[in-house]
Amino acid sequence: MPLVRSIRALLSAGLRSPVTPVCLLYVALAIPFAMVNLDQDEFTFIREPYELLGGDYTAGYLAEGDPAAALRTAARAYFLYWNYRPLFSPIVAPEHQRMFAVEEEKFGYQKRESVDPRTPDAVAQYSKKLVVPEPDRLYSFGSGKPLLSAIASIPQLGVAQWLTQGGESLIEIQHRKNYHPIFIVVRWVQLLSGLVTLLLVYHVIRDEFGVDRAVWGSAVFALFPISLKFFPNLHHDSVMVPFAVLAVFAHAKAHRALTGVGLGLALAAKNAAIFLLPVLLLQSILRVVSDAKRESTDGRKRHAFVREAKGLVLAGGIALALLVPFANPISYAEEILTPISGREFDPRGEDVKKFMTATRLEARSESGLSAFRPEVVAVREVLYFDEVAFFFFALTLFGLLPRCSRDISRVSLVIVLLSVPFGLVFGHSLGYRSLLFVPFFAIACGDVLGPRALRWLCLLLAGISLLYVIDPVTTSDATYIVEDRTFLEVIGGWFR
Repeated sequence: MPLVRSIRALLSAGLRSPVTPVCLLYVALAIPFAMVNLDQDEFTFIREPYELLGGDYTAGYLAEGDPAAALRTAARAYFLYWNYRPLFSPIVAPEHQRMFAVEEEKFGYQKRESVDPRTPDAVAQYSKKLVVPEPDRLYSFGSGKPLLSAIASIPQLGVAQWLTQGGESLIEIQHRKNYHPIFIVVRWVQLLSGLVTLLLVYHVIRDEFGVDRAVWGSAVFALFPISLKFFPNLHHDSVMVPFAVLAVFAHAKAHRALTGVGLGLALAAKNAAIFLLPVLLLQSILRVVSDAKRESTDGRKRHAFVREAKGLVLAGGIALALLVPFANPISYAEEILTPISGREFDPRGEDVKKFMTATRLEARSESGLSAFRPEVVAVREVLYFDEVAFFFFALTLFGLLPRCSRDISRVSLVIVLLSVPFGLVFGHSLGYRSLLFVPFFAIACGDVLGPRALRWLCLLLAGISLLYVIDPVTTSDATYIVEDRTFLEVIGGWFR
């Protein structure tokens, strides 16, 4: 059959691809991290795909044979999350607080209280609570979470639920095992997202610098410990990153529509993708300047400018159209502008004032001692000037950036440098929020590092990754350790 022959040809080509060993290595090293039980944040995220469709309310109506009521409930729940989920500590309007009053009475809803997972009856306490949308608890949710990532997780959570029927439930496994294969199922979309990002990095470097550099550059990405640790993780960054890479690469190639698709879906996954906007604008400015230098008449120069402006408008329109189904654009804009303008928030939740740049740059003193002036604080924070990291920042800015031989690597290095102002709001640690910068770091390495340097960097990253993979649960301070066995002891127990 033609379809079978096509599939065979595709598989054969894939097996012969130079990047295949890198992909297999990435999957092999990432799977142990995918097997770790859910961390504190993931434990809240995992309910969200079910809740935003109405949760047990919708399921209850379906069990009663009332699909119309189920559909209405799901629609109301989706609106609630679409409107408020992009905001940190949102103030929920009174009419939305009572949105599920009928269902709360009908199905016996009781307000969920915090449960200490270390208590002996934690599983029983969780099991007796309805998993439903709770308007009065949205203040406790994190910020910047449009709904694409949650929707993408629905299939894998459905499969996990089906696989655990008749045995230990997912909540029981979470509280009894440090490692279990079911968590791979819970995270397979995120794991696949990392693999897609790896392939994108490979193709970007291959198109610009050749196959050999592409293999080693993609290996830098594959062996980077936070790639292994945070792609197989329910944090929304893992879904955002491949679309971000797609947007930047497509814009470098002047594919306007594809740029809009990548940007829109990246924004729909997490609002941290907003950092791409100045980068895309910079790409366009550089392209206009380059085109203007080649054109001999003012008319042609204006045409180059108009062409680029139209391309940006097209990409922006597509991005907005793709964002709207997953987040209220007004709520989204309010959250993005919070570090600059501030806003009202529910005082029961996180104090969003601490994320404002004015707060981060505020001069402080204790016991009558001198205090930094705000402009000095700004220099220290924005330029790493209070850390030895400034040495490396300056070397990158004035040494490596001029050595970039292609626009895509130059832009990639600029994105890596944006991690400095990014850290002003989110911190400078190499955590899940830094996942956005890893593929662009790998692309830049594929250009500015020679073949020998790339190999040495891969060797260094491989050594660190092996140190991490020995026992992934102890590479984090956000995971509950519920048994004394290490990863190697768990694996060894399976073969006894």
